[in-house]
Amino acid sequence: MLTYTEIIEEFTRTLRREFGYDIFTSSINQGFDSKCFYVSLIDPKIERISRTLVSHNLTISIKYFNNGEKMNLYDVGNRLQDLFNQTIKIKDRVITLSNNELTFLRDEVGELLDFLLPISYTDKLKKTKEQVEYEDSLEFMKEIKINSEVIQ
Repeated sequence: MLTYTEIIEEFTRTLRREFGYDIFTSSINQGFDSKCFYVSLIDPKIERISRTLVSHNLTISIKYFNNGEKMNLYDVGNRLQDLFNQTIKIKDRVITLSNNELTFLRDEVGELLDFLLPISYTDKLKKTKEQVEYEDSLEFMKEIKINSEVIQ
């Protein structure tokens, strides 16, 4: 079973290998001077699809801040699209990436890039300790005897 922390950690490792910039996963305090990324998880949803499986749908947001170099924003945007255009390996799973969205924004601090990656994957339903104990205590039928009578 994948955790949200494992997913975020793998994305930050991949960004660090590719770019070498600072990466934040919690609030960025004002006053940063260098190029950096802010990675967060948006809108996670879980849907039960069977008795034993759940479907996870979430979006990874990668924001890139720089020192006002607009051409650098475009370059980083292209590199992000190339880096996250097919799959990412997280633990023993390979997650398919598709339909990314790249947006260039301007706010009171300056220009930034917002890269959104929707992710969907299926996992086994995690059972509680009580559910496991209950299921272990059940005895299954060994045979069924049916009395039948022919009526004419």
